[in-house]
Amino acid sequence: MGDEAWLGGPIPLDCVGSIGFHYHMYGVSMGVLELRHRAHEGAVWTTLWHAHGSAGDGWHHAIVRPPAPLRRTPGALLRFVGVVGR
Repeated sequence: MGDEAWLGGPIPLDCVGSIGFHYHMYGVSMGVLELRHRAHEGAVWTTLWHAHGSAGDGWHHAIVRPPAPLRRTPGALLRFVGVVGR
């Protein structure tokens, strides 16, 4: 396993229809980039989207639509997770 870092927090998913972002993954040590969600405190983190390995020397765009029940769940959380060298 490689080193892991995450960025996220409480996001009011009841007002989010989709999440759009750009990402850049280039090089032999690229691991995994994931967007995860958790319905409530204590629930298991579930992967909504992922990319792995080198994707070339350029920026890519992704749009992820969380499932409708999640968008209406108070206290739901989103988290980007990056793992290097996996």
